[in-house]
Order: sequence, then structure tokens, then C-alpha cells
Amino acid sequence: MDLTNYISSGILESYALGATTEQESAEVESMVAQYPELAAELAQIQEAMEEYVLLHAQTPPVGLKEKTHKAIFGAASEFEKEIPKASFTIEKNENSFTKTFGWRAAASWALLAMSVGANIYFFNEWKSTESKLVVAQSQNTQMAQNEVILKANYESKIAIMDNEAFKKITLKGTPNAPEAKASVYFNANSKEVYLASMDMPELPTGKQYQLWAIIGGKPVDAGLISEKDSTGKMKLSPKATHFAISIENTGGSTTAAGPKGDVLVMGAV
Repeated sequence: MDLTNYISSGILESYALGATTEQESAEVESMVAQYPELAAELAQIQEAMEEYVLLHAQTPPVGLKEKTHKAIFGAASEFEKEIPKASFTIEKNENSFTKTFGWRAAASWALLAMSVGANIYFFNEWKSTESKLVVAQSQNTQMAQNEVILKANYESKIAIMDNEAFKKITLKGTPNAPEAKASVYFNANSKEVYLASMDMPELPTGKQYQLWAIIGGKPVDAGLISEKDSTGKMKLSPKATHFAISIENTGGSTTAAGPKGDVLVMGAV
């Protein structure tokens, strides 16, 4: 039994309002007895309607209590006892009309309050559902965009791995991070460099990884790495003999200054 669909069908709200048929009422009562989740949902609906009615309750017209009592028990008021018998029939008919009207007015107020309460409840449920749908659509759009990026990166990496002009260079952990490791693909002819993989420590707040190409014994900036597991194309690095990755303040270090932070991994071409 799909309880979510059953709840969203509105049958519980109709039952709480007394708008179900005898057969539907029997079905709801059977389902509520069988599933505690439905019993809890129905109780919540009834409580919400009751709270609304109490919140928007209005003072009944003066004399409604007496008229309602008379409508139920047929007892004559003190006022009626003082009416002459000659006008009894006429006054009795008039009071009967007044009693009936007053009773119906009271019932109409109660039904109106319940109807308004139900409409507000359903409107709030609809707005909540609409908001959740917008969030879900936004999440699906973001997931689709991420999938496109991941697919492009994967296809690019496969193309590089299949290209014999690229050499894979393994960067091993230094004493600063013995367990760290990474790898890059380097094409000495085109000077292209691609970051292939990283297994590095978690970045502290305000820190960023930076790739370096060692050229002529000096470190040259080969590009900032936005995430610890990023992959992608880096800066061109002609005549590099080594590659290394350091941890720097966000924004990196300048080429002239070289690494300011600790070098975590390094490898020879």
C-alpha cells in the first residue's frame, strides 16, 4: 500500500470535514486502524482544523443558546409564557422560524469556518509542495551540469592517456606529507600539462594547492588547484624536469617567489 499517494489524495481531509460517503468513511476508518502513519496524519489534520476554528471563532448572536436549547428540547421561554393565547399560534410560528434560522445560522458559521480552514490548509500544502518541486528541479539541473563536466573531464583524460606523446609522472609524498601522492601527464613537445589525480591531505580554511614545474632548477608556477581532487589542464611548462605541489594561501604564490608553503609531493619527468 502506497501511503504517500493515499495521503496526498485528500481523502483524509474530506473525512475530517465529514464530506466522505458512508463507504469512503468505512474505508478511511479501516485504513487508519491498520496503519499508524495514517492515524497520525488524520489526527494532525483534525488538530489543524480545530486550531483554525478556535482561532477564528466568533461570538454567536445574543440569545442563540436559548434558541438552540428550545430547538432541541422544545421548551418554551419565559417570554413565550407571557404571550396571550389568542396570538399563540402566530407567535409560535414566528418563533419556530426564528429558532430554525438561528440554528441554521450557527451551523453555517461552523461549516464556513471549517471550509476556510481546510482551504488554508490545502493552500499551505500546495505552496510547500511547489517549493519542494522548485528545489528538486534546481538540484536536478545542477546534477545534470555536474554530469556534463565529469563526462568531459573523463573523456579528456582518456584521450590523454591514449596519446603516446604524453608521459605520466608520479609525484610522491615528501617528509611534509609522506602519504600524499599525485600524478600529472606531460607532453614535452606541446608543453601541455594535465593534472591526472591527487590524494592529498584535507585543505585548511584559507589554503589552496599549487602545481609547480621545476625548470632550470627553479620553480615556475604551473597553475592553482581549486579542489584537493581536481583534475584538468594546467599551465604550459616548457623543459620541465620535475613537478611538485605545495600548499599555499588562497590565491597562490608568485612565480618569482616560488613556493611559500610546504611542498607535499614531487616527481621527476
